[in-house]
Amino acid sequence: MSRCCPILRKRGKAPSPPRRSSVTSPRQELVTPIAVPGTYGLGLSPVGHRYAIVGGYLVRIDDRSGKILSVLRHLPQMQH
Repeated sequence: MSRCCPILRKRGKAPSPPRRSSVTSPRQELVTPIAVPGTYGLGLSPVGHRYAIVGGYLVRIDDRSGKILSVLRHLPQMQH
């Protein structure tokens, strides 16, 4: 069983990893690109990816498809 909090593991309700089909492309007007990743404690984005803020979350987006590849963390209101 995957690593998760002990309570969920005991109950057999470990969260399942997201399925490929559930990955979506956010509307472009909701995406705020990050020009200086170091501001958020990030290094350079991997080739073909970019960092952005979408709905108050720091995310990594595929340059070609525009799909969110990973949600890194929620950002406090003052950072964005």
